[in-house]
Amino acid sequence: MNKYIALLSMAFTLMVTAYVCLDNSQNTSILEGAKSLEKLYPSEEYFMLKQYPETVFHYKAYERLLQEAFRFSELPGHRSAGEWRVEGPGNIGARANCIAVNPNNANHMLIGFSEGGLFLTKDGGNTWKPVFDDKLKLSIGDIEFNPLNPDIVYAGTGDPNVSGYPFIGDGLYKSCDGGETWEYSGLAETRIISQIRISKQNPDVIYVSAMGIPFIKDTNRGVYKSTDGGKTWNQILHINDSTGVSDLALHPQNHNIIFATGWNRIRSNKKSLVSGPDARILRSSDGGTTWTLLQQGLPTDASSRIGIDISLSNPDILYACYAHPTNFNLKGIYKSEDGGNSWQSLAIGQGTGLDPGVYAGFGWYFGKIRINPENPDDVFLLAVDLYRSKDGGKTWTSAAPPWWTYEVHADKHDLVFNKNIVYLTTDGGAYKSFASSIQWIDIENIATTQFYRVGINPHEPDMYYGGAQDNGTSGGNESLLNEWSRIYGGDGFQPVFHPFNKDIFYAETQNGGIVVTRDGGQSFGGATNGIESSDARNWDMPFMMSHHSPEVLYAATNRVYKNVKGADVEWKPLSNNLTDPGSDFLRHNISTFHESPANPGHLAVGTSDGLVWVSSNGGQSWQLVSQNLPVRYVSCVQFSPGNNLYVSYTGYRDNDNTPYIYMSQDLGKTWTSIQGDLPSIAINNLLILPMDQDIVDPIIVVATDAGVFYSSFVGKEWLRMGGNMPMVPVYDVDFNPITRKIVAGSFGRGILSFDLYQIGYGNVSTEDNDKPNVELMSNVIIPGQSLVFRNPLTYEADYSILDNAGRIMQSGRLDRFQQWLPLSIWSPGIYYLTMYQRNQRTPVTLRFMSY
Repeated sequence: MNKYIALLSMAFTLMVTAYVCLDNSQNTSILEGAKSLEKLYPSEEYFMLKQYPETVFHYKAYERLLQEAFRFSELPGHRSAGEWRVEGPGNIGARANCIAVNPNNANHMLIGFSEGGLFLTKDGGNTWKPVFDDKLKLSIGDIEFNPLNPDIVYAGTGDPNVSGYPFIGDGLYKSCDGGETWEYSGLAETRIISQIRISKQNPDVIYVSAMGIPFIKDTNRGVYKSTDGGKTWNQILHINDSTGVSDLALHPQNHNIIFATGWNRIRSNKKSLVSGPDARILRSSDGGTTWTLLQQGLPTDASSRIGIDISLSNPDILYACYAHPTNFNLKGIYKSEDGGNSWQSLAIGQGTGLDPGVYAGFGWYFGKIRINPENPDDVFLLAVDLYRSKDGGKTWTSAAPPWWTYEVHADKHDLVFNKNIVYLTTDGGAYKSFASSIQWIDIENIATTQFYRVGINPHEPDMYYGGAQDNGTSGGNESLLNEWSRIYGGDGFQPVFHPFNKDIFYAETQNGGIVVTRDGGQSFGGATNGIESSDARNWDMPFMMSHHSPEVLYAATNRVYKNVKGADVEWKPLSNNLTDPGSDFLRHNISTFHESPANPGHLAVGTSDGLVWVSSNGGQSWQLVSQNLPVRYVSCVQFSPGNNLYVSYTGYRDNDNTPYIYMSQDLGKTWTSIQGDLPSIAINNLLILPMDQDIVDPIIVVATDAGVFYSSFVGKEWLRMGGNMPMVPVYDVDFNPITRKIVAGSFGRGILSFDLYQIGYGNVSTEDNDKPNVELMSNVIIPGQSLVFRNPLTYEADYSILDNAGRIMQSGRLDRFQQWLPLSIWSPGIYYLTMYQRNQRTPVTLRFMSY
């Protein structure tokens, strides 16, 4: 959109910064200090911090917990009535790792996402359906059709880009009905399957490359082979315990000839290894019995990720791309014309159309080069943008519009051919084009965007907003599935909306990059004035607007900041460093912050190193209240409308898998565990829903790594909310007090909504959008006086008045001529009036401030 073009330079800087990584060829330890940590890819730090105080990610415990949550959800009486509705976005997209096209029917395709699952279309991409949602792991690394019988398809799980802790898989799956249903086919121990190659001579011969478990050194890496269609497997290549295989090339006429690319890769809380001396190309000419290290003309020193491809029309021709081991730009492109015996280095840089900076400093995230099967001189390099050579690699041109136009999303991950059509996957979904004349068309409308945060816009209560991984801040709803508006770039986090001025709202990017607009998003300005740049900040820095005044904002680094000037942002510190100064684990920060909706003087803070602080005087002083609580990453602190305080923790240990959630009725002096029968799964966020002014804290909602759960019995009994959300992480939940819906920001299936009417919460259903125009006579109401409005309703109507947390403060019935409403005496705050016709329950929402 034109109004965002001015931000592109900033967005590019943010994007490049987001992917800066350690020079890990030296196995640099994170524990060496903040100086080395600053070079890390920031979201890696985010996932590391969540494991505090562990230095090893206990992936087996994590998997057991997912299985427990899955079994819990399937037990009778452990899942609520009702369904989640996918609101979108379809057009914004998410990281599609791979795509496969039926060789006999181009309308039949499968797309695999980094954490969103596997989707099938049989009408060329007009409609898609999920076909893997009954599985535990929704991360897909590669998909391959049987070339002689496309009813048979294989899918490998795990994320081969190794860029998120939970994104490991549980093996290979096989479908015998074109991808409709799937059965396990082995190799669970490999954890990340990077490529699948099937013989055209005998499709029972299958090769699979694996990166292994990224958190530890192990032997389940390399290349595996099956000669019976995936029933049994043998490991035919193991380089070493820290080197996996990221790419494979299979000779099209002789399935005994196979090429494999090694990649040194370890990604733990102590180390992020992305390059090394074993990043080399190996070849076997006897089906994997023996392997030869290819050297003539290829680099023999350390490298990062390597991609390779073999020409189907002339198998003597191969191309390979290498990432540099320290700056992670393009190290070189190499070509062989004798089946891999010898290689020549192709020119890159000035005069070639291919700059070494095409990887933007994170070449370990790519590693794919692909050849047109009809023409060995027609080659594509996948990077931030897409590049093409039609003369065998001598010169290159752009093969897609620049990423910042968003015509084709940044970061290219897979490219396949089907006759004269070429298909491409990116961090923003999938596209197709004629190979002869590149004009890309978006072919999927699948809501798999990975959201960190969601926000409620009171001016558009039927719209949904959120900040997403690599896809900025956007908004829309189900009726606009493919028309969501991109509001701001970078990695997106917490959007915040002014309740009385629709033109003022805030967006946030990674590490607390807050911006504000005063003109409804036409332009943005920085909103971090006063926050010290040297402060330690969370990748998802806490940021919120006061419940009591829209001019008051809070943000938290390793200390709390407050702004009282609204959009004229000027932050002032409200605390000293609230993290543990003695901790040397990581550069810790405040991970969660909340202000009480009942008392503006009550504030709470949770830190990444397990501390919980409370202030009862607006931040003038702080009391540590976590002495008797676990030492874990604090994922959420939350005051309820009744002013009770809740805290949740995340983290996995082999001998301690407690779903930590506590409640305090005395500002943290004493705590009560309310985990009840909640399955042992990490809690990322929590929300307290009141019923009315006579009931305090009746419903607790938690966002977990296995969906959304809730309790109506103060945590004694828990249900999984809704019947149709797959086992996808949810990082944020919010409550829309106008529509009475839960809004969930999933990290792989977009934003979803749940109408609480389905579980008997309240008596307002809001599906009808025919809203009469009710004009409020005043936005400022003195407590105790009457609310005056012009009422065009020509029928008797019911009404409810809700506070900003969704609690019903007053309800009743209006006659057809009534234009005034006597109000009870409430404390100052923001309130919502909802009127609805008794039979149709059509809402009319008004906002007013009570003083």
